[in-house]
Amino acid sequence: MAQMELGVNPEQHPLHELWSSIDLLASQPLTSLWAIRSLSAPIQKSEKIKQLHQKEAESLDILCKQILMISSELRSPETISYQKLNPQAMLKIKNLSCDYSQWLEQTTYDHLATELSQISKQRFRQIILRVTLIDYIRSAIIEAVSIPSMTAISNKS
Repeated sequence: MAQMELGVNPEQHPLHELWSSIDLLASQPLTSLWAIRSLSAPIQKSEKIKQLHQKEAESLDILCKQILMISSELRSPETISYQKLNPQAMLKIKNLSCDYSQWLEQTTYDHLATELSQISKQRFRQIILRVTLIDYIRSAIIEAVSIPSMTAISNKS
């Protein structure tokens, strides 16, 4: 319906890319969260595994902050009036999780390398899947705030 509002050739309208990005931003995290929810509850036998799950929770908190900041920016009077998002706000949102990729590799390796013999293969796969899904959410947010149309929408129709 939104595309119909943009008239003939909605793909050519600057708002089309923004709306598509918002749609993806809404669907990708929800899909990932449902997948995480379907996994078995994490077993926290060792201290290292508990620390890993704590880091996952901290990462999800950061991702929630990013989504709330995007939501706030989308509702701001300036965004509505000028039909463009503030590039500095988008950079600030993006930078909240910029170190996550390095964290993902290092923390997972540090926490699991010494515990690998004590973790079943199924649990190990679930841990890796959960971390990967969290990273998928992060990637969706980064992609959404990095789209050129998010910061450079003109008033052309």
